[in-house]
Amino acid sequence: MEPYLDEISNEYSENLNLVRINYDDNLPLVRSLEVYGLPVLQIYKDKNLLWSHVGFIEKSSVEKEIKKYIN
Repeated sequence: MEPYLDEISNEYSENLNLVRINYDDNLPLVRSLEVYGLPVLQIYKDKNLLWSHVGFIEKSSVEKEIKKYIN
């Protein structure tokens, strides 16, 4: 997923901040976000979790979710 996440980050850079967190290096943060599976994608707005997905997901599906929240 990393290659297309870079593409999405560049394409939506005015409306989106993509943050990657290393699970092993950030256990307290990961636990506070209640991450129990990897990989996980989450969309937040104003500190509120809007969407979460665990496991592989196609680029088109990620873009569809992003578009719901940036308009």
